[in-house]
Amino acid sequence: LTRNQILIEPMETLSSTVSTPQMSPKPALVNSEDDSQDGSQLTTSKTLKQTIIIQDQMECEISSSIMNDSLTIDDLRLLVDLFYLPYEHGQIAIQLLQEFHWLKVDKPSQLHTNTRQNSTKTEEWRSRLLKFNSIRKSIGKMVQRLTTIQNRSLLYELYNYASDINSTISLCSQYLKWTDDSQKRTSVFMAGDQEPWVNRGGLSAEFLNVLPIGMYQSILRDQKSLSIYTVRPMLSSDDPVLYDIYTQSSFNHSYSDLLSQYPDIIADKSIGGYLMLDRDCCFVIEDSKDSICGFCLTTLDSHLFDKHLQHTYIPQMIQTYTSDKHDNSSITTTTTNANNSQIQKIFEPFTCPLWLYERFPTRLQFYFYPQCDNIQIICQKLLKTVFGSLKQRGIQGCHSILSESDCTTHQLYLNVGFLDLSSMDINDQLIIVGKRL
Repeated sequence: LTRNQILIEPMETLSSTVSTPQMSPKPALVNSEDDSQDGSQLTTSKTLKQTIIIQDQMECEISSSIMNDSLTIDDLRLLVDLFYLPYEHGQIAIQLLQEFHWLKVDKPSQLHTNTRQNSTKTEEWRSRLLKFNSIRKSIGKMVQRLTTIQNRSLLYELYNYASDINSTISLCSQYLKWTDDSQKRTSVFMAGDQEPWVNRGGLSAEFLNVLPIGMYQSILRDQKSLSIYTVRPMLSSDDPVLYDIYTQSSFNHSYSDLLSQYPDIIADKSIGGYLMLDRDCCFVIEDSKDSICGFCLTTLDSHLFDKHLQHTYIPQMIQTYTSDKHDNSSITTTTTNANNSQIQKIFEPFTCPLWLYERFPTRLQFYFYPQCDNIQIICQKLLKTVFGSLKQRGIQGCHSILSESDCTTHQLYLNVGFLDLSSMDINDQLIIVGKRL
């Protein structure tokens, strides 16, 4: 074989290169006029051969590392537990999630004080933190070993998921480390709005829900938020509870004397008309004890509904309350006239602008017991059902009429996506808020 033929042979392994020295290129007799050219070729040949040997040694070292650091049975069990079932986590994943939740929620108020009681809690907290970090390191090593498998197609399918959960748990570990650092506890752990693509599901989302970052809110941080709420259609048997909810949530002290005589008059004015008409799209929300804590009233055609109120319902209510006779002789004629004047003012009709009926044809009003916890969360659950029902009926916009003096209710509407549209000078200042569906 000539020297040039040896140089174009395929790359040999390290063992074949060492055990077969006869395959190495050997100098040949050349003419004196080609000495310079052949010397240059010989130098190039030696350099290339050394490069081949170094590459072969690296491949052998990598192969040895792969054989000594391959996936174990424990790694496979850990991988299966992290991705157990679509809606169920494995035992290790549940244990890890519970540990992280405990470490975040039950953290001692002052980790660096020297009191005996706090020192004991701090020692327990840091001991469990070490266990959490131990499992986190096991997950990191499992992901590293996963990259050594020979079935590359399987690796490409699994790696993104394994790397994602490893990064998420590492983030949680760094958060706990930041919490334990007294010099950094005043710093912000994470700031800025979250991009839409971060809203993942599965075990990663469970951990991110516990972290105080942006849109992710902890599903475990408060036992009250674990309450189960049920949304169902409104029934006629619910009317007494609905009247009570409205009276408590919309009590007006200026009518306290009148309410002592007619407890239902305010509710009759505001929600009675809805309850006498179609209830197809009216819903109530119940807590885990099957007690109604809020409700939502809707009328699909608010223009037709307002005409019915003005021409039929309001005159009936005024006649009912003004013609009511009392046996109590202490009620004088002057008192009766004053009551009638207040009744007329309460039931004073109003008309919305025509553009409102065209762009936001449906009227929607919701009310909750003032003592309810997490009213905004309950409201969002209720409105999700209501909006879904309206969309099925082809409704594209809805509006609500609020009292300007009720700032809490106004803010609640704004928090769930409504926008201020207009205002009307009727009795009290009324505000119109609307939302496109």
